[in-house]
Amino acid sequence: MSHANILTQVEENPLGYSEPQLASDADMNSIINLNIRGTMFQITRDELMNLPESILLCLFPNGVFVDIHGNTITTLTEEDIVYVNFDPTCFEYIIESFNNAAKKLPVGTQTQVYDAYQTPNVEVLSEKPSIIVLREDIDYYIVPPHKGISPQGIRAIKQAAGSYLVSRMKVFEGLGYAPGKKLGPAEEHLLDMLCSSGFDIETLWGHRSQEPGKTVLTSLALVDLKHPNPPEPESPESPALNPVTSEQSLTPKQSRRSRIAELANNAARSASRSVSRNRSRTRKSAGTSSKLLLFWRKPARKCWWSNDVVELKVPGILGPNGMEETLTIHVHIRRVWTLELSVMGVH
Repeated sequence: MSHANILTQVEENPLGYSEPQLASDADMNSIINLNIRGTMFQITRDELMNLPESILLCLFPNGVFVDIHGNTITTLTEEDIVYVNFDPTCFEYIIESFNNAAKKLPVGTQTQVYDAYQTPNVEVLSEKPSIIVLREDIDYYIVPPHKGISPQGIRAIKQAAGSYLVSRMKVFEGLGYAPGKKLGPAEEHLLDMLCSSGFDIETLWGHRSQEPGKTVLTSLALVDLKHPNPPEPESPESPALNPVTSEQSLTPKQSRRSRIAELANNAARSASRSVSRNRSRTRKSAGTSSKLLLFWRKPARKCWWSNDVVELKVPGILGPNGMEETLTIHVHIRRVWTLELSVMGVH
């Protein structure tokens, strides 16, 4: 994978997906009732419109609202209940994060609307709160440690492996990061971009869980985009006050002028170096913001495989000697990262 193409861009409407349609006369404050795996939520149309494409695709994979029987709701009203197959705890995390970001919008801010082919200017990132959306989807497969394990035992091993993976909460551990370990160029570039925008090397997933009855994990991190403060001018370095031998032949007035000229020269050189460093930082910050803006409403993906060897104790599973012991399990993991930028108040 090339250094410039860290993530693969997802088509704007994959598999014909389109945003769910609401009643034409619905205003932005109309209420949508959601039943998410038995937990009821209410969300306004405006809140729904602010959710990123990658999350909407998880909530409504076919691009439509459905009722309890799976039938499409063609015209949504406030009396309808939309059924969603999604983790309710994860949805709570999403709503809380986006509501907190919305509170940072200046009072009276007007929503900006762009069509599918427009991209906001980079200045919008410093004017409106933005959220970096990073999702990880894991499918994992286990290799039984030895022959003769019953189907129930295999299920127990899969569940134990899933619990182990859920406990690995550090975001960049999945990317292969470990202290003292060198990442590949693409992974290093992605890590640097995220860590300069709001993540840090110890960031944990905001939500991480295993799908019921499946060897599938879903993780989500919603991180506020960090706006680097404009670099402050650095104080000029103290000029060196070295004695000048030729001053002995100068008059006191000439000597003073010589020292003043030297001080001015040193100060000018120091200020020039400071300005150069500040401009470099500014260009780097602007460059990172420009890169992230490419992911606004256009989620991108990175997919890779890894093989882990883990030591697990699985109740009821015996080792080769017939005794219950720690088992060495080979776990093959397929990870998909989805990265997107969401800007509040911009549709």
